[in-house]
Amino acid sequence: MNFAKANSPGKPVGILKWEAGQGVTLSQLEQIPGNVMHPDTFPFPIMFKEVKGACYSTLIEHFDPALIQHSIHAASELASAGARFISTSCGFNIIMQDVLANAVDLPVCTSSLLQVPVVLKMLQQGSAVGIVTADKKHLTAAHLRQAGITEDMKVFITGIEDVGEFRKVRMDPDAILDVERFRSEVIEAVRNLVGQHPAIKAIVLECTDLPPCSEAIRRELRIPVFDYVTMMNWMFAAT
Repeated sequence: MNFAKANSPGKPVGILKWEAGQGVTLSQLEQIPGNVMHPDTFPFPIMFKEVKGACYSTLIEHFDPALIQHSIHAASELASAGARFISTSCGFNIIMQDVLANAVDLPVCTSSLLQVPVVLKMLQQGSAVGIVTADKKHLTAAHLRQAGITEDMKVFITGIEDVGEFRKVRMDPDAILDVERFRSEVIEAVRNLVGQHPAIKAIVLECTDLPPCSEAIRRELRIPVFDYVTMMNWMFAAT
């Protein structure tokens, strides 16, 4: 088990993360403050637990059912170690929201997508929420249902799987990330989504690599942005 900010007061938050050395890691993005894996992202203690076999391929591209038991085992270990609540390092873990929530006697929030129904409730009738995901092709109706997003809810989705800098580091673990270009490309993707769907009055960023872009999106587009960090701060305050 890995710890971050271990000397901070209070019980730590338990986060399930991908197994080291398993395919695509997106490790370059972890160097940006605001990323779930960056030690300065949260003002409270974190403890990480690897999930055996978990990686971009097995969780996002071709879900491996074996991850269910591996994730339950890891979540149980975090609970036994005294976690305050349990989360994950990738929003696509939403596919296991129900099974993980039922596996441990702690609150479990697998994905920032859980915020979407609440955000919609806060908006004027007829408004929509824009979702920005790491991989639109693989974000299915099953993922949305697990987040409580029903077919009658007005949401529009865009993905960054083919956006320049993100695609570069996804394809090449040794590529050098241009952080400012990455941020600009994400802002442009959101701008295009809102331009295509003017009913969008708030954004929810699914990907845990995207919170470093949130403040710039708010500033540039003048729109509320919810992400993994807003969810974690809310959960920490609540628990």
